[in-house]
Amino acid sequence: YNKDRRWIGRQENEMKTEWRALHRIQCFLLVLDAKDDAANKKQLDICIKIKRKDIDTSPLKIDYLKIPKKPKCPQDPYCPCSRAYMNFYYGKHKWRCYNNIKDYTCPGCPTPGRRRRR
Repeated sequence: YNKDRRWIGRQENEMKTEWRALHRIQCFLLVLDAKDDAANKKQLDICIKIKRKDIDTSPLKIDYLKIPKKPKCPQDPYCPCSRAYMNFYYGKHKWRCYNNIKDYTCPGCPTPGRRRRR
């Protein structure tokens, strides 16, 4: 996130620079559009006096917000070898669960931390 945020921040600053340049270019194009010399001079003076703070770049501002806290995931009641899982799928024949699950460590198994092997 932080790496991407820095990269996006640089892109945002470059876009603001381009926005200001395009605003100035647009202003100078109005000089060419003026009908007489007095209007040309007036428009040119307006364009020359434009400062960085005069151009609004707020539409380009990105609100990065804060990273939300990692949610705590609930434990699935139907995890293999849990009581609910074994009762639902195997009923009275719970030994079939242990024989069918290979190389899986499950918190619900009667021997936690031990993997079933073939």
